[in-house]
Amino acid sequence: MKKFQILIVEDDKPLLNIFQQSIEKDGYEADIAENGKIAMSMWRKKNYDLLLVDLRMPEMNGIELIKSIKTEAPLTQVIIISGQGNDFDLVNAINKHVYKFLTKPVDLDKLLLTIQKALEERDLVLQALEEMTERYPDKPILIVGKEKYTPHRLYDEVRRMTSLGKQFHENLKKSMIDLNVPEDDISEDELLGMTTVVD
Repeated sequence: MKKFQILIVEDDKPLLNIFQQSIEKDGYEADIAENGKIAMSMWRKKNYDLLLVDLRMPEMNGIELIKSIKTEAPLTQVIIISGQGNDFDLVNAINKHVYKFLTKPVDLDKLLLTIQKALEERDLVLQALEEMTERYPDKPILIVGKEKYTPHRLYDEVRRMTSLGKQFHENLKKSMIDLNVPEDDISEDELLGMTTVVD
């Protein structure tokens, strides 16, 4: 089973290390960044499933980071941990980008439960593609022109919300196609029943 990738962004180093140790102990892979600028650079090199971020940081604050990441990867789950307090206007301003807003000091058990729920409630298309990536990493399920797209490639396209990823995501959500692959042995041509040409 693939481990979820989490990026923790916090300028308080001791707290950053506590978060990382707790999250990794809970079975996730966790990378750390001490400010938004470092985090953005890391983000562009790796697809993360969840962003755990403070708001007040040097170089690039949390809101700027969230907006930038959501522009590039709108399906990413975001959890804010901040000492600013649960200010109504602030929460409303960022609500469309954020799964949960937690105030400091945060209970670690509550944090881990929130992370678990956020990952469980990720986009259904991504979840289906992730399962298919694990089971059938090399089987093409989409053909565009002469290029074949495997579940792994499509997963990245949808995560990054490229034009192809957006179109695939939207069409699949609308069509309600069941992506569960039968256990029986079937031919490659029949494997997913959705080898498709997209213009």
